[in-house]
Amino acid sequence: MTTAAGTGIRQISLVCVPTPDQDKAIEFYESVGFEKRTDTPFGGGYRWVEVYPPEGTAGIALAPPLPGTDVQPVETGITLTTANIDATHAALQTRGVDVDAEVSRGGRRFRGSRRTAPGRASRALLPDARLGARRR
Repeated sequence: MTTAAGTGIRQISLVCVPTPDQDKAIEFYESVGFEKRTDTPFGGGYRWVEVYPPEGTAGIALAPPLPGTDVQPVETGITLTTANIDATHAALQTRGVDVDAEVSRGGRRFRGSRRTAPGRASRALLPDARLGARRR
């Protein structure tokens, strides 16, 4: 395995997303099948929370914003993977998750369903077969 420019970096483990309401964000991520693997006190009354897809090694840290900082929803570009986008889309709809009415069939490079975590960014689901097409 090659490491990034000889630095020894081999993979991404966490993406940190500023989250003003951690409990609401945890509820959302658990509703789409993520696991809360870390929820621990973190300096000055804060909590450090990490959620992961059940088979994933890379997670999302739901971190409180810095004091005095407003968090505005932004497109993070976080992409999630599923083996069957249609079944996953239907399961999310059944759970009451805010997803598009239909799965997007946007051509060769993207098939997915965008949804929004409370006050957060949109996410996309991509079938496993499409991952090769997304590599650059």
